[in-house]
Amino acid sequence: MEKSFSSRMLLLTIIPFGMFGIACAISNSGLGISLSIQSILFVISFFAMFVLTAVGWVNNFPRWSIPALGFCLFISLYFMKVTVPALKSDPLGYWAMLPLLVTWIVSLMFKFKFEPVKQLIKQIKEEPVLILFALYGCVPFFIFLLYDEMHSIGFMSVILFSILIFSLGLYIFLRSNSKKTRIISIIASGLSVLIIAFAVNFFFW
Repeated sequence: MEKSFSSRMLLLTIIPFGMFGIACAISNSGLGISLSIQSILFVISFFAMFVLTAVGWVNNFPRWSIPALGFCLFISLYFMKVTVPALKSDPLGYWAMLPLLVTWIVSLMFKFKFEPVKQLIKQIKEEPVLILFALYGCVPFFIFLLYDEMHSIGFMSVILFSILIFSLGLYIFLRSNSKKTRIISIIASGLSVLIIAFAVNFFFW
């Protein structure tokens, strides 16, 4: 677990989160961009996140895939309680798990084994901080929730800056060979992003 990763792999890991951040920024920009375009941007970013999770399965869940896995699990659980009027009047319930199920089925087509789950459990036992790293992958979605109903060109800059801080923490965690540095990187960047969001909410409302 002490192996660092190449800059190319780190870039591929960060891109889905960057796409989601851009979608959030545009959604809160107040520029009057149509809802359909905003929805397409979010769908693309979600799709990229689930693809990254599938690639992680095929590769026995290396450390770079953990944040995407955490993100996908969290939003699946979150949307179980969400109502989408265009689809049904009740909360989505287990239907929210469909993207995760499809991701799992596609992953099994490439690697029909449960070895990735065993490897994931083994890695978590070796380095429990990976649980925190999985939760760190949910930070961009927390940003989306905390800036909900806030629309202004200024919020676009704040959200993009927050995603930049998040990406920096992600980069340091994956690039560093020091466990202490990895832990500090995600705690410091995660708290910084959340503090900024709560401060903006306090002054806005």
